[in-house]
Amino acid sequence: MKKTLKRTLLLALVTTLLVGTFAISAGAVSKKTVKNLKFTTSVSAIGKYGARVKKGTTKLTFASGQGYVIFTAPATRTYSITFKDLKQNSRYGTFTSIAVQQKPKMSSKYGFLREVATQGGRTDFLHLNVNNYKDRVSKTTLDKYLTSRRVSVKLKKGQSIYFHLSCTKKTTATLVIK
Repeated sequence: MKKTLKRTLLLALVTTLLVGTFAISAGAVSKKTVKNLKFTTSVSAIGKYGARVKKGTTKLTFASGQGYVIFTAPATRTYSITFKDLKQNSRYGTFTSIAVQQKPKMSSKYGFLREVATQGGRTDFLHLNVNNYKDRVSKTTLDKYLTSRRVSVKLKKGQSIYFHLSCTKKTTATLVIK
């Protein structure tokens, strides 16, 4: 009787731990819907309509057109930010570009483009879907659609960076911040 009870309790404990582990790993990806907002330099408009994201993996859903993703640094360090799974329909990509903006240090309500480090050099504008475009940073001709872009940026604690993504239709993308 005691052995059966112990076995049952042990089995229940193991099952609880396994289910809890899978639930945590499955819930590690957050989901955000990005509202439509054209390119702007108004930080208040970006703050109102932009999708705020945290470190980790976030699945972004774009309703249409274009929108902003906002990341605020929890600590001072260099962050690796990767946009991946940027969908492509036929030979043209759904996403066209990603602009990187940051609120200036002076007291102003306008955001300005911010250069970030990429594999090809430093740039403030990440081209994704431009055939035969001569990239001014890497000095290479883009002849295909890029499905991911990674940047490194140093941010101070509490400092925000804004990513403006342009797309041609309703779509999704994955954002990973390390």
